[in-house]
Amino acid sequence: RYYMNFLNQHIYSEILKGLNGVNTDNQLFLGYYTPKILVECGMPNLPLMTNSSHLKENIFSYKEAKMRGLSVAKGKHYHGLGIEKYVEAIKSLDNPLAIYRWQKNNKNKYDSNSYIVLTQVKDKNNLKVIIPIEINKNGTYNNVEISTNKVSSVYGKGNVWKYFEKYVMDNSMNLLYKKGSVTNDLQSVTNNASTDNSV
Repeated sequence: RYYMNFLNQHIYSEILKGLNGVNTDNQLFLGYYTPKILVECGMPNLPLMTNSSHLKENIFSYKEAKMRGLSVAKGKHYHGLGIEKYVEAIKSLDNPLAIYRWQKNNKNKYDSNSYIVLTQVKDKNNLKVIIPIEINKNGTYNNVEISTNKVSSVYGKGNVWKYFEKYVMDNSMNLLYKKGSVTNDLQSVTNNASTDNSV
């Protein structure tokens, strides 16, 4: 079962408008709610949003960005995921491989409002796709200010398990959920977490 089975032509059209518009931070809806498994891990049930600049960096490659006249200056990270893989990753958020939550310490720049979801989707280089999400952010859509969970990026990550292991070991990150198991951290968040992970 995929998340956002209501991801209809309207949402695809919104993504396409974000890709084809000027390089601004115009915000885009990716979903009207947050998947249940993410809420059980402590996220508020808010709309999922991103902005057009992040969307372009996730979907376009450097070559495609240059062809479109977009900035490829230092600090820009084009991942070349493509529209279909991007949408597949977003739709898979209700059935992740793992969910991690940052904890602020002197070894990282993040705090507990930042999560990373490890999806089952792989990019064209066979790398597992991760989705960093920031919770309780302010967003504006159709000139209305709303609270949102912000999808910061969507991209394939190399050596992904070693990456997470490093930050879990130095107490920068907590593993809240791993497919096929419910961790103690998740149980403490939900109090009475279900052990049924057949999402």
